[in-house]
Amino acid sequence: MLQNILSRDYSFIIPYLSNHCVYFMIDYEHFQKSLNHLEEQFLNYQSLDPALPRLMQEAVAESVIQRFEISYDCVWKVLKRYLAEELSIPEVPNSPKPIFRLAAENNLLLTPVEQ
Repeated sequence: MLQNILSRDYSFIIPYLSNHCVYFMIDYEHFQKSLNHLEEQFLNYQSLDPALPRLMQEAVAESVIQRFEISYDCVWKVLKRYLAEELSIPEVPNSPKPIFRLAAENNLLLTPVEQ
């Protein structure tokens, strides 16, 4: 379900009115960019020349780790917003672990069997 949502183009934000309040669609662009950057840097890491100095190899590896951390941060924040705005879950927690638990309980994450 979440994969279908994230595969859409959300490069724009569309306001709409509901119950006299203005709401906005969730913008997934930052999350999509972070995933693209992670993938690009991981491919760079995989194609590194073993003859490169160890320090340069470590720098690229650390860059992959940093991009993963940014992607992880983006995904739990997107999930938090989705749970609150789209599923109308009251009092959504403000930390990653309970967010992922709620997302799994609401079938937003694939289990290893479903992958």
